Amino acid sequence: MTKRSIKVLHLLVIALLFSISGQAQNIKGRVTDNAGKAVAYASVNLINSDNDRIIGYAVADAGGAYTLPIPANTPLTKLIIKVTSIGYKAMSRPITDVRLAYDFTLSVSANQLQTVEIKSSRPVLRTHGDTLAYRVSAFAGAQDMVIGDVIKKLPGITVGSDGAIYYNNKAISNLYIDGDNLLDDKYNIATNTIPQGVVEQVQVIQNDQPVKVLRNKVMSDDVALNLTIKKDAKMQMVGQESIGGGLPHNYDVDLNAMMFKDNYKAINYLKGNNSGFDLKQELVAHNVSNHEQLIDNYMPAAQLSLGTVNNPALLRSRYLFNQSGLLNLNNLLKLRNDVQLRINAWYFHDNQQQNYSRLNTIFLPGDTVEYYETQHNRSRSDLLHTQLTLNINRDNYYLNNALVIDGNLTAYYSDLNTNNATVEQVLHDKPKSFSNEFNLIRTLKSKTYHTGLFLYHSFGPTGIQDHWPEL
Repeated sequence: MTKRSIKVLHLLVIALLFSISGQAQNIKGRVTDNAGKAVAYASVNLINSDNDRIIGYAVADAGGAYTLPIPANTPLTKLIIKVTSIGYKAMSRPITDVRLAYDFTLSVSANQLQTVEIKSSRPVLRTHGDTLAYRVSAFAGAQDMVIGDVIKKLPGITVGSDGAIYYNNKAISNLYIDGDNLLDDKYNIATNTIPQGVVEQVQVIQNDQPVKVLRNKVMSDDVALNLTIKKDAKMQMVGQESIGGGLPHNYDVDLNAMMFKDNYKAINYLKGNNSGFDLKQELVAHNVSNHEQLIDNYMPAAQLSLGTVNNPALLRSRYLFNQSGLLNLNNLLKLRNDVQLRINAWYFHDNQQQNYSRLNTIFLPGDTVEYYETQHNRSRSDLLHTQLTLNINRDNYYLNNALVIDGNLTAYYSDLNTNNATVEQVLHDKPKSFSNEFNLIRTLKSKTYHTGLFLYHSFGPTGIQDHWPEL
């Protein structure tokens, strides 16, 4: 063989070696434990020891065998195989020869998991008999100012647009404050005024029977709410004041003072605004129709009206242009032997404006008639209400006497313009009334004896009317 042939052969061998080193190679092996059992699905990683980067990986099969590919053109020096599996200690070995089988025997490892503390942020509801109690602090948020804001969030309770409260879609019959009937069903006063921070619990009382002498004798399906006041709030007067203004001439005033002692409770406040919030909503007795039907006490309806347009089907605050003021006094004094004296009095003043315009088009067979109609309506109301109540509620004796005096001075103004023809209308409505409702229930031996007397006088355009319904 000539020297030229030998030189060519050396070049071919060198080229073959370079081609072999440039091809991808595989490392094989098996993973077992100390007992010789296969460690199925163990993770096998190929790591560059210079930078601890993973440059290849494989997963052992059910028998523990694995095939780990080495990327092409990867130097074999400084390569490490690392095997890990849950419940075993990790194990590493350096690669010295790709032709060898790299088997691993893993040792069992018991790892102590870190302590996990599970906290529940869900409020706890407590039940006792027919009473379900909600803890106010568990539902109140940073934006909730009065207790009415929190009541809207309570599970099972919904609140209507007029402030009426429903539990499981049933309207509540009353709202008590520490068990006392301070507001006589006008509970919007409480929900819109009492700060949520002074209330500890909102209780739902099912089958509520407020008359003690009738308990366990006359079953009731009424549902009522009771607000329990925090102990520290009972020791002092509670109040909040807010005054706001805006351009060009908007105002909103709220000044109130409250007391929630065991023997004396009071909610007295002065409010005023011209920003579209109807203060008259706080004077609504949500169950008054049921009570009036029971005692046949109906105020005669007005016989005349101006025939103005109806209110739009929108939220009242969206279209109401008002100038309202309300002075509301609610005080309850508890004497000995379950005797209560209560006064509920308020004076409400309001001016409202309403503007309306409409283009009417009437298509006739031979003609078309069009006319433009506008209305400018105003109303001025001065309402006065006073109620004095004496209540004695004992296990064998119930007496309730309520004297109510109402006065209403309302004037309506309407200017109707049709194609430049103007009609001015004025209507004064001045109903006045007083009534006295007397209820007495006494227990005689094992029977219940009930008597009641009610007198109602109304003053209106038709004169004086007397009502003596039978109870």
